[in-house]
Amino acid sequence: DFDGATGATSAKGGEYAGDWKKDVEFLNKVNEYAKQKNIKASDLLSVMASESGLEASKVNPKSGATGLIQFTKQTAEGLGTSLDELSKMSRSEQFEYVKKYLEKGGLKEGATAGDIYAQVYLPARKDRDILSKQGENYYEANKDLDIGKKGYISKEDLQKRSESKK
Repeated sequence: DFDGATGATSAKGGEYAGDWKKDVEFLNKVNEYAKQKNIKASDLLSVMASESGLEASKVNPKSGATGLIQFTKQTAEGLGTSLDELSKMSRSEQFEYVKKYLEKGGLKEGATAGDIYAQVYLPARKDRDILSKQGENYYEANKDLDIGKKGYISKEDLQKRSESKK
């Protein structure tokens, strides 16, 4: 059972918009995908909780990144959609694009929360232990992910961040 972030809302509203724990359609999709990939549903949920509070319409005021895993404009377009379209989707609808993104990036079977988060954060470097360092744009835009303020963001940092959202 996942006990992470609460109070998320979806753009579509609906009966369970404010409480993702009651969003059975969404949770069934997450559980089904987790089973298919031999990963923990709680790991998928915690990464999305860390990125968006499980709020499908969440928009980053600085970057404009949108949705459950904070899709960028380029990423959304590469998946055949737009940030505007994503922001209007329910969690369940948007999760189809989360899956598509993870599959396109080659999410491996048995991936950990750190692996999943690394793919969401910096897919080109997802197989590295150190994902970004101080002075790089990737680091500077996400320095809150640097647990312990060491000057770099590691896959271990992402694993810990994800665990803290469970």
